[in-house]
Amino acid sequence: MARVPEHIIENVRQAADIYDVVSEHVDLKKNGRNFKGLCPFHNEKTPSFHIHMDKQIYKCFGCGKGGGTINFIMDVEKLDFLDAIKYLGQKYNITIELEHNSKSHNDLFNQLYTMHEFAKELYKKNMTAEVTQLLIDRNITKNSIELFEIGLSLKNYDELLKIFRDQKYSSESLNKSGLFINHEKGYMDRFRNRIMFPIYNHFNKPVAFGGRIFNNETKVAKYLNSSETPVYNKSRTLYGIHITKNEIIDKKYAVVVEGYMDLIQLYQANIKNVVSVSGTSFTNEHAAMLSKMCKTIYIAYDGDTAGINSAIRAGYTILKNNLEGKIINTPSGLDPDDWIQQHGAEPFESAIKNSDTVIGFHYKHTIDQNSSDRDKIEFINQVIIELCELTDDLTLEMLVKELSYITNFKSDSIFNSIAKIKNKKAKRKSFANKPKVVIENTEKNTEKISLLDKELIMFCFSSALENRMIIKNHMNAEWIQSELIKNLYNEIFMHLSSEEVVKPEIVMNELKNEDARNLMAKLLFNKIDVNKNMVIDCLIRMEKNQIQSQSNHLREQLKVPNLNDETQNTLLSKINELQKQKNDLKIKYEDA
Repeated sequence: MARVPEHIIENVRQAADIYDVVSEHVDLKKNGRNFKGLCPFHNEKTPSFHIHMDKQIYKCFGCGKGGGTINFIMDVEKLDFLDAIKYLGQKYNITIELEHNSKSHNDLFNQLYTMHEFAKELYKKNMTAEVTQLLIDRNITKNSIELFEIGLSLKNYDELLKIFRDQKYSSESLNKSGLFINHEKGYMDRFRNRIMFPIYNHFNKPVAFGGRIFNNETKVAKYLNSSETPVYNKSRTLYGIHITKNEIIDKKYAVVVEGYMDLIQLYQANIKNVVSVSGTSFTNEHAAMLSKMCKTIYIAYDGDTAGINSAIRAGYTILKNNLEGKIINTPSGLDPDDWIQQHGAEPFESAIKNSDTVIGFHYKHTIDQNSSDRDKIEFINQVIIELCELTDDLTLEMLVKELSYITNFKSDSIFNSIAKIKNKKAKRKSFANKPKVVIENTEKNTEKISLLDKELIMFCFSSALENRMIIKNHMNAEWIQSELIKNLYNEIFMHLSSEEVVKPEIVMNELKNEDARNLMAKLLFNKIDVNKNMVIDCLIRMEKNQIQSQSNHLREQLKVPNLNDETQNTLLSKINELQKQKNDLKIKYEDA
């Protein structure tokens, strides 16, 4: 088992100033020699969270939490001790050398991190004067090229492959790195002849790349992104956040864009509190990540139909996570990159101030002056389906009032429609498929938790690393019905890839929710023999339930009277696509 030597722990303690670390998460105010602020561990209106500068400790006189800098990072970032040390080591440029019982070369995760770091440096060295000038011509400065570590992959199909084979990396590492394609004739480099943008995780480690063509080639995709790997999950990663995190905290809001170039142009225009989703939808995990830094999120997507629709979906995701969502009106036919280049920062900054609410933006791009009451009813029903997923009653009430004001329909009628849909969903849940593992359920606070959700948690503690990695690589937390189980799974997630069996006591120590700890203890008393097929079967059933829920969601929309043909066809097409996904699930997991 790996451990950190005591002298390195001491170096981290000395380097990690309590104010420097805590101020990234808490808005601190001077209080004599020391500082105070609102506690990040419980809700409060009057500051009871204090840091003592001389003693380098924190204490909340409201909830009772206290400790030093490392304890704070463990609690606020939900990390174990080792990862907290790594986190602070990255922040203060301290090399964390672990003591192992086995050679680190056998550690897959260390290998993947090393491979991406090497690839990043190689791509940087590959940069030519020609490509640098192309970027400068696109208004990307030399400083930005250096700051964002932009590089170049060569035309060679095996530039990286030769190097890593010479270094005797295993086929497993090559296959799981996401840096190569396993072609019928063997491995070849995934990225060739592209401008490369490294993507970092929250530990400031490069874990993936985005590659952009720079010539006029039309037979290949403009952008090529890394596939998901054991160290890279698109739903949990935001491009540029390792650089822009402090700006987001300072400004108290984040701007979310779609692409790498969008982010860099905004950053150069001194709009530095920006992140990019880069090739995926804005997810609940993204919202949760940003919620630690701010409470307001602005969406600035492309000004075309696809961008508008994606912005609306992202906006509702923000609202469902109890955050304030705003959508910026990007000019038609432009993306933020072009917008900034053509008109500078001022119009964009003005657009931030004049941005729309999520519902307001949705209404603007759905209803025009010629729309009938029937069109408005269809719009209201679309919004209602989204609002049904909100968990905060006050937020729901505020949004219903806004919807009522915009459409001139009574809020009572809207609330009644929401109540009916929620009742239908509750009835459907009661008929959910029963899992194969039978777990006695006697506790009051777990009566509404599906047995399938509980089965997942038990499988997370499988003694076989293979089983845990199947869960880590394929499981989506959104498939979980219970919020309690979802929170518990998110705590366990970071431990799944550990070579050691996930230790319940470590997870329990990190859990803030007493009900979650009690439930976990109860589940782990159920001793079962877990095999790979059981894990895959569990994931298939969970994903199938999620797909069915999405399909039901669309079928509810089909019931709205007097839908136009275009809307009907779109909904039916989406339903058919979901059915195909459902039918292909077993194929999806064949290589797991």
